[in-house]
Amino acid sequence: MDFLFSSTQENKPRVAFTDFWLSFNLQDNIFQEVLTSHLGVDVVDDAAEADVLIYSIHGDSQKEFKGTKVFYTGESVTA
Repeated sequence: MDFLFSSTQENKPRVAFTDFWLSFNLQDNIFQEVLTSHLGVDVVDDAAEADVLIYSIHGDSQKEFKGTKVFYTGESVTA
């Protein structure tokens, strides 16, 4: 995933989360831990400030985002 998150120290990629389940903690989750500790990204609350949006199946907020999107689901879904 280096191609997605290549950056310098002063220009870290910013990642936001949206459309996850109700109890999903945006600031304390496994994605945030891996992304910040292993890939050095910044997690932001506002998708408008993000370079990459990680989203799931519980909403349509991701449709507004114009940058790079990463879809995550633990569910079996069809398009």
